[in-house]
Amino acid sequence: QLQQRTQNGNLGGTMQGLRRLKEAEASYRKAIFLKNDYNPAIAGLGMVLMKKGQHKEGLANLRRGNGVIFFNFENGVTIQ
Repeated sequence: QLQQRTQNGNLGGTMQGLRRLKEAEASYRKAIFLKNDYNPAIAGLGMVLMKKGQHKEGLANLRRGNGVIFFNFENGVTIQ
């Protein structure tokens, strides 16, 4: 299950990088389903949702993912 969770989290990041947001969201959600406190996937899902314009849910996931949220009006949201 650890390997599946990590693979789905990594796939989510890859899909997000390719701007395939629907696939990224599905991968992150699957990783979170496998471990509901998997912070990298939670934060990644938050980023995807923000990019899709779902700001309320996106910010909630970014906060839940324990990331520090930065907003830059030129480049959008990033977490660290």
